[in-house]
Amino acid sequence: MHRHHTHADRTVLRAQLRSRAGLLLDLPFTPATAPWAATLWPDVRSPGGWCRLPWSLAPQRGWILPVDLALGDIVEFGGVSSTVDRRWWGLVEAYEPDVSLTLLGPMDTADDALALAQDLLQQGRPAPLHLGSQQTGRCHHHR
Repeated sequence: MHRHHTHADRTVLRAQLRSRAGLLLDLPFTPATAPWAATLWPDVRSPGGWCRLPWSLAPQRGWILPVDLALGDIVEFGGVSSTVDRRWWGLVEAYEPDVSLTLLGPMDTADDALALAQDLLQQGRPAPLHLGSQQTGRCHHHR
């Protein structure tokens, strides 16, 4: 489901994705093959300037939402095949356990998503979400 969010004289799509018991059940687009989801954050020590925490696939369906996911976090979804490399960048706007994860996006780049996240957080948006999964993270370099 896509709705619109207006910010700084521009309209940004809002994607509301289903969640259940700490799992994300949907993606904001249908990838070709080998789908992934990850949280990104800037890190000047990393190649490309970004670090990533890949979300684990759930045993039967969807992805396990990271326990430290926060409002304003940058997320990336993608899928790859021999001919297609598709990516979707956005940011976390809201999470309602057992209902939905709401994202603003897609953005053209992770940098664009970060700029919007910083603007929204400076406007006093609420701080971290607390999710039920227990995933710890290591820095996985952004492709």
